[in-house]
Amino acid sequence: MLAGAEAVRQLIPTDPNPEAGASTDERHAAEFIIDGIDPDTESPDLFFALAKRRCALLVAHRQPEIRALARALEESWVLSGKRTHKVFMESLEKRSGTLMTFSRRKHEARHEVRLRYAWAGLDIAS
Repeated sequence: MLAGAEAVRQLIPTDPNPEAGASTDERHAAEFIIDGIDPDTESPDLFFALAKRRCALLVAHRQPEIRALARALEESWVLSGKRTHKVFMESLEKRSGTLMTFSRRKHEARHEVRLRYAWAGLDIAS
């Protein structure tokens, strides 16, 4: 949710209406925040602002993958989930080199450690 309009804002800065078509996303985000997180009067505005900020960071970080998917969509108007995954991973591998694979248990443990560091505001890579 919300990332589509943010992608338009960042990738097509001259677009006069980057929010076009995003009203449903905003409504779903608002419903999720109010119904699923905290309905008090101040929290929804804070969570919505944080969600928009997170989308901006996500789109900025994943621009090469977004562009690769856009090129693939220009070639064929519909992408299967499998093709989408392939395009995304190929773009990511070009940026990152060969991706490492782990056994499921090691991967889950590593992911949990990364989440704990992220929640603490620490960068595990440094």
